[in-house]
Parts: sequence; structure tokens; C-alpha cells
Amino acid sequence: MLRKKLVITNGEIGSNELFHGLLPSFNSKEELNKLLRFYLENDEIRNSKINELHKIVLKKSHI
Repeated sequence: MLRKKLVITNGEIGSNELFHGLLPSFNSKEELNKLLRFYLENDEIRNSKINELHKIVLKKSHI
């Protein structure tokens, strides 16, 4: 995320600890496909999510 890319994870527990539920996560192939389609079709929402997560990464890494 330091390079401003959207990460989608299947590690929901770990991502919740770091990102408080903001990181998109999936539990099945179908959920992953749905998330991928959603973010690929919605540039503004995807970019907003990327920026929101990027700020958290910068804050936590003290860059």
C-alpha cells in the first residue's frame, strides 16, 4: 500500500487489527470475484479506499 495499490486480503483477522475493517477482505472465490469486479468498475471508490489505507500505512510506519 505504500505504492498506492489496493490490497484485497483473505486474512481478515490480521487486517482488522491493523486497518480496523477498512481493508477489503474475502472468504470465498465468489467474494473475491465480486470485490475485484466492484473495485475495477468503480475508479473513484477504489482510489478513495487506496488513499484512506495509504494514510494509515504512512501513519503506522512513521514515514
